[in-house]
Amino acid sequence: CPRCRAAAEKYKWSGIMIRFVNLLADEIKKFVQSNRIDKDVKLVTLAYGRTRTAPVSNDKLIDPSVKPRENVYILIAPYFGDLYMTYDDPRQDPELRSLFADWAIAHDKFFLWGYTVANNSTYNNGLFYFCNHRIWRDLFISMKKIGVTYMTLQGQYVDRHIFESNFDLYVASKMMWNPERDITQIREEYIRLYYGPAAPFVSRVINRFDAHYAMEVDYNGLNYRNDRQ
Repeated sequence: CPRCRAAAEKYKWSGIMIRFVNLLADEIKKFVQSNRIDKDVKLVTLAYGRTRTAPVSNDKLIDPSVKPRENVYILIAPYFGDLYMTYDDPRQDPELRSLFADWAIAHDKFFLWGYTVANNSTYNNGLFYFCNHRIWRDLFISMKKIGVTYMTLQGQYVDRHIFESNFDLYVASKMMWNPERDITQIREEYIRLYYGPAAPFVSRVINRFDAHYAMEVDYNGLNYRNDRQ
């Protein structure tokens, strides 16, 4: 409707979402207090699709009403860009590079819905190798700095049936407890414990894959907007 379009132009879609979520957060807070509920209740809303861009312009909030309440967390889901590079890499998709900086202007409480798949072509392809461990240390540290306190990493739809899923799960769980750890050491630990006598051979294969993809990505990129394989 015209009123909705006018609101979107003024506040952006994310601003409309935040204004609604703030009202809901206020009511939840009142309910918790009036019923003497001994819980610290938070409300999480998703920055995804049309609501992915922060309600900011020229490095400031569009309007005071789009400032999220203190009991609101923003779950950012950066499903686009080159997921083989950190979000702030100079070669990264410009929109993704500015996404977190803009949200950091609006708020300081975030969750992250990240991805361990390259693009649309790899969601259903269990044989497609895509391992972006090389960015995880820098990624996790940077997310912690802007206020991310919870993180999930989505893999392929069939991730329970491919060897990479357990590999990713083990490495991610260790790194999320302490992002300063040596990720190579964690990877080798998993390979040794999981594959036993075959570990040296598996390690060589995985390292060869990683070296190949690192070279391909550094030259060509592996972008959601451009499904190179």
